[in-house]
Amino acid sequence: MIKRSYANCELVPACSECNLLLGSKLFTTVPTRAAYLLGAVSQRYIKLLRSPVWDDEDFDDVGEAMKLYILSQRVALKEIHRRLGHLEIVATS
Repeated sequence: MIKRSYANCELVPACSECNLLLGSKLFTTVPTRAAYLLGAVSQRYIKLLRSPVWDDEDFDDVGEAMKLYILSQRVALKEIHRRLGHLEIVATS
């Protein structure tokens, strides 16, 4: 196995999940890397992104366990949308 070394100017910060999704794929620019990740992250969370949005009225009619589940899904969905928005900005810059 060949050990790679990079100059600091060649490094792009990324979370562990993005590094996992990138694997050993080679991208020559940051925007192409972000464009790839935009598709990969969208595909990974497609079920969450397609999940129904609960109205506050409907939310009041469910039990406590379901409320906790819905709240956790809302938080996760907000984070995924934040990440996808950032990737879209970087991919189109």
